Amino acid sequence: MGLLKFRTHILAPSFCDIIKISHLIMTYGFCIYMKLQLSAKMKIRPGMLEGFKNQAAQCISGVKRKDTGTLQYDWFVSSDNTECEIRETYEIPIVC
Repeated sequence: MGLLKFRTHILAPSFCDIIKISHLIMTYGFCIYMKLQLSAKMKIRPGMLEGFKNQAAQCISGVKRKDTGTLQYDWFVSSDNTECEIRETYEIPIVC
């Protein structure tokens, strides 16, 4: 079984920005969203490429149908078909 590596990038506003944002939310009713980015790399076992591609197609189809907050959901297979990188970006409401 391949090892999955996850990498996340979270950009946080300064304290002063949070105060300004909180004031806007309370005054005008804005919603604030955070972007969550994930990246995973995995190895594709020899002889398993077609099964892997079928499973990936099902995952991609499910995300397109069900996940409305998904901004990016990309699968990249290496030129030698032995590795895959998945990049996902989600928009998550943090304050409404």
